[in-house]
Amino acid sequence: MPIDASEFLEFAEWAHDPTRCDKEIGYRCSISRAYYAAFHVAREHLQMGEYANHKDVIERLKDFDDMYGDDELSGRLIDLKEKRKNADYRLSYNIKREMARKFMEKSKTFIEEIVKLKI
Repeated sequence: MPIDASEFLEFAEWAHDPTRCDKEIGYRCSISRAYYAAFHVAREHLQMGEYANHKDVIERLKDFDDMYGDDELSGRLIDLKEKRKNADYRLSYNIKREMARKFMEKSKTFIEEIVKLKI
């Protein structure tokens, strides 16, 4: 059964809840899933199709950055992606609950800004 991009964010919040998983792995999962929520919402809103990859979405966001005169959107997705990579691949990093909370807030804000874009 297909899922909606928003389910990634719902799962991120679930994994971040200390009553369910008060361990670093939960925080890492919440960061990872929150990034993918942002990525999928951006890709869908930009009408890019499900085969567009991370680089494709970032490049498309740069078109909007040019219209607005800054690298706000593409730069924010790049930053979210880098932090997601740290959570998924840098096992020596110490990921704390507060870090994951801030990351999820950044992802939510990014998603809100993306859906405001006129396509």
